[in-house]
Amino acid sequence: MRGRLVIAAAALTMALTPGVASATQDGDDQTTGSYSAEATMPQGSEGTESHGSGATGSVNSEATASQSDETTGAQSDETTGAQSSEVPASHEASGPDEGVPGYEVVTLPNKNVPNFQRRTVYCPPGKKVIGGGAEARGDSAILVGSFPTDDARGWIGLGRQTTTDNVGISVFAICANV
Repeated sequence: MRGRLVIAAAALTMALTPGVASATQDGDDQTTGSYSAEATMPQGSEGTESHGSGATGSVNSEATASQSDETTGAQSDETTGAQSSEVPASHEASGPDEGVPGYEVVTLPNKNVPNFQRRTVYCPPGKKVIGGGAEARGDSAILVGSFPTDDARGWIGLGRQTTTDNVGISVFAICANV
């Protein structure tokens, strides 16, 4: 599950950066496999590296992370530049309040619920959901759904287990003033 959260966080970060971004998962829908994220920025634009990985970006860059067995937690990161002239990544913001206005992550802690029961977390009043996620916990847990509410004020998560009639579900919503 950690790999899914990592790729979701990477996808959100890229979505908030000007340019084109995509994220993919290879293999079956289990906790092992490889995950990759690719971002392409227009020529002449700059982006920021703020996660302390020491990576630098170029006009076109691709970053690939692969994760081994969940029990070992081993990860490796590899960054390759598409052009020979590399520049440190930076992002120009329009004002002193860099980032998304009113950005806030709201979490609904894990709770055991019957299989397929929806759990919903809502943004504070005046904010809309711009992303989110859910996690199903249990020995045979499967996340069945993770999606925004129809009115874009919250996030819904639901799951099931194959061996019991209940599942632990936690949900989070990424909220902002939009």
